[in-house]
Amino acid sequence: TRIGSPYVITGMERARRKGKRRVCGWEPNGGFLTGSDIEGNDRVLTALPTRDAVLPILAVLFSAVEQQVPLAELFRRLPLRFSRAALLKKIPRPISQKIVNRYTPADSRIVEARFQEDEIRCYDAALSDIEVSSAEGIQIPRIRKELQGFFQPADEFGEIVKLNWIDGIRVYFSNGDVTHFRPSGNADELRIYAVADNQPRADAIVRMGVAEPNGILRQLEKSISLSDPVAAVASSAGILVLQGTVQHYEWGGCQFIPSLLGIENRERKPYAELWIGVHPKAPSLVISGLDRILLRDLISRAPARILGEGVASRFKGQLPYLFKVLDARQMLSIQAHPDKRQAEEGFARENAAGVSFDDPSRNFKDDNHKPEAHVALTDLWMLHGFRPPEEIAEILEFVPEFRAILPDFRARLEQADGHRQARSEVLRNLYAKAMRMPQDQVDGILRPLLERLARTELMDKDNPDFWALRASREFSLATGHLDRGIFSIYLLNLVRLKPGEGTYQPAGLLHAYLEGTNIEIMANSDNVLRGGLTPKHVDVGELLRILRFEGGKPEKLASQNVSATERVYRTSAHEFELSSISLNAHQSFQSALVHSADTMIILEGSVRLNAQDRSLELARGSVLLAPSGLDYRIEATSERAALYKASIPV
Repeated sequence: TRIGSPYVITGMERARRKGKRRVCGWEPNGGFLTGSDIEGNDRVLTALPTRDAVLPILAVLFSAVEQQVPLAELFRRLPLRFSRAALLKKIPRPISQKIVNRYTPADSRIVEARFQEDEIRCYDAALSDIEVSSAEGIQIPRIRKELQGFFQPADEFGEIVKLNWIDGIRVYFSNGDVTHFRPSGNADELRIYAVADNQPRADAIVRMGVAEPNGILRQLEKSISLSDPVAAVASSAGILVLQGTVQHYEWGGCQFIPSLLGIENRERKPYAELWIGVHPKAPSLVISGLDRILLRDLISRAPARILGEGVASRFKGQLPYLFKVLDARQMLSIQAHPDKRQAEEGFARENAAGVSFDDPSRNFKDDNHKPEAHVALTDLWMLHGFRPPEEIAEILEFVPEFRAILPDFRARLEQADGHRQARSEVLRNLYAKAMRMPQDQVDGILRPLLERLARTELMDKDNPDFWALRASREFSLATGHLDRGIFSIYLLNLVRLKPGEGTYQPAGLLHAYLEGTNIEIMANSDNVLRGGLTPKHVDVGELLRILRFEGGKPEKLASQNVSATERVYRTSAHEFELSSISLNAHQSFQSALVHSADTMIILEGSVRLNAQDRSLELARGSVLLAPSGLDYRIEATSERAALYKASIPV
């Protein structure tokens, strides 16, 4: 674990949660920690998850007694390894952290890399073998090569055979030497540790580390002080190669996104979404050589250069959209998003009430609205807005179990006599009753329905019965109760989209993705009000306040060919515009004369991008951003290439 007893304790707790029977830990500054009861010789050593320097002493003494040898002989039998530690003072912690960041992979899953000839194997915190993206496959050898430059054969260092990033950077060499450097946790100091086969060698490594003025630590400091990578990249205003962030939500698919990123997902871990943007929950990185720069830092350094003056002014120097690839293996929660005014009011209200951002009952994570659009990449099923009220009336009458929900629904509609507000109120009353109904009544209505459906063979995904039965299996509540979100499967439009088709979700529209893969774009927000099919918090009162109760047939997203290679999906949103780019062999796409920040992801084939006398060869899964006004051209280098582009209307 990281150095420090709090990290050791956390590591022990993690091991205990994984079912490890005996859990213990060691803190280098002195202390043995037991995270579980340990039995032996008919005695029980009870858990003591705090540092206890007495236990190691007792263990050594007992071992000497059991083996009937003096302490000196006991230690002579151990492998001979020697260590030394030292530090440099007055190195600001931000500088130390920059050193660590420069030589650490961008993928936070990677805590260790091992090198053998031309092979690199990467491991996570549990030391499980993991596949990495093509970007990391290039980056890690560069990190190794640059670090090797600080540890020369002339100083008797071997080749680097392993790197570990659990706490700072720990470097293992082929001759058995180990060096480890890390920032101090509470002072402006950079620490170095050495382990070797003899004490003089460990001492020598540390002396080389802290030597003035050109020791190893000072060389590392100079390596990040020579240039400001953010300023260097910001000033170039060329094409930016990005690395998005994967969200591993449980409902995610196991194939599409790993395949897109060149990752072999042997463990079948869910890859739900790939986020591309500046949202603080999952920010994207700009890859520039060994440097990894937060995209939001780059934009804040040069907003007019990246976004254009008008867009930077309009959106306060922020990238206004969040671009995603979404792959739904299981059904997502039914949800809606607030409009701008509702988001600002709700965010301020919860802040004033002191609701923590980690509180699961918090509704508003920011003060922005979240209109969103998407285009299907595979066949995709979703729920999209309330059905026409007359259609809902037919369902309430046709499904026998639903007749008791609001028996006079049709009569109330007829009394509304076509008045829009009155019809909206009738629909609101129906939905409010379904959402506020006591749980035993919910179970009493849904259980007979689901038992009846379970006796039939449901294969038709265009039938709401299919999804109601699936929802009952995917969202069975821990209490044995049934999720009232199943009502919404019948009240909302069930939509099937073919590849290339999409929808737009404005504020207040209830919707849910049920199955399939799509490309999605939205305003840069994470504000979600849920309406069921989820174990997460459902605030019925707040949901009813923001919803639009306007039943009707859903409209598919209109698209328009603007050139031989580009099709644009336009919406009323001011923050984003989504388009698809399709290229045949040797066909090219030319950027618009005027554009803001264009973000593109290659979903099929390979391309060559030309801009500012620079040419980039890019494969499937690559993500790039063209700053405002940059003239660029994209050519297909495969038989066919397909990209999606996120932009800002200008």
